[in-house]
Amino acid sequence: MILAENISFALGKSSLLQRASFRFDKPEFVAVIGPNGAGKSTLLQLLSGFYKPTTGSVLINGKGTHLWSASEFAHFRAYLQQQQSVFESFTVEEVLMMGRTIHFASKLGLADRLLVNQTLIELGLVERKNQAFNHLSGGEQQRIQFARTLLQLKDPSSESLAGKTLFLDEPLNNLDLYYQYNLLQLARTNVVEKQGTVIAVLHDINMAYQFADRVIVLSNGNTICDAPTEEALHPELLSRVYGMHIQKHESEHRTAYFSASNALPQSAVSNRKESLLHY
Repeated sequence: MILAENISFALGKSSLLQRASFRFDKPEFVAVIGPNGAGKSTLLQLLSGFYKPTTGSVLINGKGTHLWSASEFAHFRAYLQQQQSVFESFTVEEVLMMGRTIHFASKLGLADRLLVNQTLIELGLVERKNQAFNHLSGGEQQRIQFARTLLQLKDPSSESLAGKTLFLDEPLNNLDLYYQYNLLQLARTNVVEKQGTVIAVLHDINMAYQFADRVIVLSNGNTICDAPTEEALHPELLSRVYGMHIQKHESEHRTAYFSASNALPQSAVSNRKESLLHY
């Protein structure tokens, strides 16, 4: 469980996140959305323990984030960053095995190798396992980094990921539409459906609508909404947040999608922050 109470974060005189409180205590897919500079990545860094809040506190499983050692943290919290290190001299299989390093003392066991092979199959990258990581396309590298992060949370002795959280910071970078869907589906089936939690920064409202159980909407460091997906992704609220006319289209088959057009007048955009705070 993650409990954040009255957290804020500032760098010098710049406030990146205003006071807010959040609770994550059940299996769910949480999408964090908002314009550039809204504080989305900052929030993930705070919730995952990489940043210490300027005010307030973050407890993970009842213990302050600063009290957990890195090795303890790694067993129940995995984080896919926006920018990843380039593994120049490693093969795809070796990069995936790095996700298992916290689970063994000296060398990989059979169970670890089976998990890695299973992940290669799920990603459709079995034929690439002996290829150099830096020879892959940007999209393939992103998928491998996602898989490495996911492997960190898996335990061969138990299917359950209860109490574990997968943090994804803009995981859809460099991916085409098929693999965007595929990655989020893997996150849902491998984490949420196994009693874990996914907290993901997403820019695609339609993907958030399709996969998220709950959406946190940020703007200018303020939490505008934290609610179930249907409530949070309201066209009027989204239009104010993004400064564009956003519409929701629903078909007779109960499917829905969002479209955006025509930026709002500058006068409306300039008053956006004040109106959002009173939404």
